[in-house]
Amino acid sequence: MVTLHDAVQDNDFAISHIVASGALSLLRGATGLANTVHRDAQEEFRGGVGDKVRIRRPEILEAKNFAGSVNAMAKPIKENTVELEITDQPLVATDLTDREMRFSIADFETQVTGPQAAGVADYLEQHIANTISARSAANALGLITMDPKNPRMAIIDAMTYLDKARVSGTRYLAVDPDVKNALMKDDNFSQVSQAGTAESLRGGVIGSAYGFVVVFSPYMKGAVAYVESAFAMAVCQPVAVRGTFSSGGSDRGYAMRWLLDFNGDTLKQRSVMDCYVGSTVLDERRSVGLALKSV
Repeated sequence: MVTLHDAVQDNDFAISHIVASGALSLLRGATGLANTVHRDAQEEFRGGVGDKVRIRRPEILEAKNFAGSVNAMAKPIKENTVELEITDQPLVATDLTDREMRFSIADFETQVTGPQAAGVADYLEQHIANTISARSAANALGLITMDPKNPRMAIIDAMTYLDKARVSGTRYLAVDPDVKNALMKDDNFSQVSQAGTAESLRGGVIGSAYGFVVVFSPYMKGAVAYVESAFAMAVCQPVAVRGTFSSGGSDRGYAMRWLLDFNGDTLKQRSVMDCYVGSTVLDERRSVGLALKSV
């Protein structure tokens, strides 16, 4: 059984890649709201907080009736480019005991990098929730008022708003605890709602209704109906630190770095996990906020 202590003693840096890969998988699986927006991941990001990344999305090409000449109809691919600022560097660091250093790689993942990944994922959830929730602020464009005693009417209005905007893609309804409470108490909503699978429930999905996948987050404020292309989040891996037991990577829109370094203050090895993140509204027309009416 290979332990982390053995790997460090033998300078077996391949183990660092195994640990980082497992942590990245745990990070991806611990997110909910972040899975519903456009994500851009970058490995070995050489910038930092305050720097910008470019989000590119292709425009829809208009189809026209063929009039006898393809050359006359041919158009180049067009992209919309949005600059997104990296604003945060979520980081979790923990000093390791001799016992923890002698965990097997599997146990180290369960006892150390698993909780670290959950902490980073929680930070990402709060970050994207703040960006999405801005669409339900009092001055937000198109804000819909929701009657807590009859919440489905506001959801139908949100559906119509997105219909008129002619947006395509899976539609999501992200809700805060108060909106979730109103929905769960509404008999009509419960009758049309379809429960999510065990996997989706772990990701915050509480069901689907009126064409929306309903996603709960305790970090939301109000509710927002949207499609993936309404918001974007960039998650970047800081450069692996040379001379340390360090690795990282990206997978399906997520990226992170893990490193093991000696803490000269406590005379212990320290496990560190971090990433860079930024998020923004891509297109206000692809989302609409809902706010509960005061009663």
